[in-house]
Amino acid sequence: MMSKHFIHQLIFETTPQCCLNCRHCYNIQKITNAYSQKILNTNDTIFLLKKTLQQIKCTDLILTGGEFYTRPDTNEIILAAEQSGVKSIHIMTNGACLDAEKIAFAKAHQVRLFEISFISADKKIFDTETQAQNFSAFDNAVFATQEIVKQKILVSHIFVATKKNIHTLLNTLNLSYALGVRNFSFNRFNPCGNGKKYLEELQLSPLELMKGLEICEKFAIEHPDMAFHSPINIPPCIIDTKKYKHISFTLCGVGFHQSIIVLDYLGNVRLCPFSPTIVGNIKDMTLSQMFKTEAAKNFIQAHPKFCDKCKLVKKCQGGCKASSDNCFGNPWLENPFLAKYKTKPIT
Repeated sequence: MMSKHFIHQLIFETTPQCCLNCRHCYNIQKITNAYSQKILNTNDTIFLLKKTLQQIKCTDLILTGGEFYTRPDTNEIILAAEQSGVKSIHIMTNGACLDAEKIAFAKAHQVRLFEISFISADKKIFDTETQAQNFSAFDNAVFATQEIVKQKILVSHIFVATKKNIHTLLNTLNLSYALGVRNFSFNRFNPCGNGKKYLEELQLSPLELMKGLEICEKFAIEHPDMAFHSPINIPPCIIDTKKYKHISFTLCGVGFHQSIIVLDYLGNVRLCPFSPTIVGNIKDMTLSQMFKTEAAKNFIQAHPKFCDKCKLVKKCQGGCKASSDNCFGNPWLENPFLAKYKTKPIT
């Protein structure tokens, strides 16, 4: 019998299609012509998911895209995951295609969390940065949030902090809280996918990022029922995150008990959602075989030379090597944030 790999999160990118074209979007299908925009049919898509789930024990399954709810068969995919024994399903969505019926079905079939991209309380900024066409992405995200809260499902707002929206952070927190949101993700902009085209326009300086973290920290103290997370690795050599005691920070999990794997809609497997490096395809390889490939070994071992003597190199791995992989085609190089703002390694 095949031994199963423990995976903290399996991220299933079910489609490249999305009803928005966010300037900060990290989706790798935005930057390569190697990907077909045509999705597999329902049976073939479920086959990919089930074959992967047979080889792992995962804490959470995250269904995403593109935009997951642009697919016509979302209920079938959720049901297949539940029938495969998944106990906790998260859905990452922009909320534009959600309605009360879809939310109710999700609640009934192991969906424990909706993560909604919510980048500003300013409607004009929200709709401009998401490049919504012929509808308001802001209005849809607000409606989706209200309906999820009404149906008593946990919802988290994801705020991607950029030069375009950071000044609206406090107002955004106030709106999120008023809508009933009690989980807030403060993500530094990570230049991947669409985002790398707008690097200079969007990337915050450490000072700007720290001001945002201070706002979140103060809000967390004043609203102890709101949980704060910062899942995009902030290099400790640039910002000392230990002083923000009410925010949960995540460093790089690549290679650490293989905490995350990404399965895309064609069956390709990657080790990070920000990285374009494919380590194999689930249709013709096992995960054990993929983890032994040169592509996997190279990506897992990669970190910038600058970090060689840093005592946190195994945890931080240079900030985000997937961003280096995405921007420069080489995970061993310094990513744009580290390259611009590094000082000295922590020894």
